[in-house]
Amino acid sequence: MTKAAALDYAPYGITVNAICPGYTQTSIFGDAPEQAMAFFAKDCPAGRIGRPEECAWLALFLASDLARYITGAAIPVDGALSAGHQNISTWQNPEIRAGSNRT
Repeated sequence: MTKAAALDYAPYGITVNAICPGYTQTSIFGDAPEQAMAFFAKDCPAGRIGRPEECAWLALFLASDLARYITGAAIPVDGALSAGHQNISTWQNPEIRAGSNRT
């Protein structure tokens, strides 16, 4: 949708981008136990949960003239989660790591 809108509106000088937040400390976590919060922080390669203002800073930049040629982009603000840190070498299942077949 972002790319389609960017193509439609580019001739008018209107930019369209998507901000894709990762784990961000917002009210969605509510009264989540500390153990859950620690899991999310540990799961993130940056080792922490993001702050809402980190997404806001990107929005401010994209709304500025500094970003007038950036359009059609989906930009992660996720502490490298989307960089693909979960792969076979990080899995903790010894059967998968050893290559055994389950039947």
